[in-house]
Amino acid sequence: MSQSDVLNFEIKNSGSRNIHVVVIFPDYAENFDIFFNSNSPVMKIISPLIIFGFLKLLGISLSIIGTIAR
Repeated sequence: MSQSDVLNFEIKNSGSRNIHVVVIFPDYAENFDIFFNSNSPVMKIISPLIIFGFLKLLGISLSIIGTIAR
């Protein structure tokens, strides 16, 4: 038996330009767990990239501040 859920969204455009909204829902809830499970292959790839990007931005910021404060 198929279970049906109803989801309601209200999106209001306060600007003058048109917007396009895309909402993606996974077919199976257990497949969505790959983003929150720390042992998943996706998180093993994404986590180091996030950390590397943060440290790189921190290093660039500190270099700029050090050059200006010199």
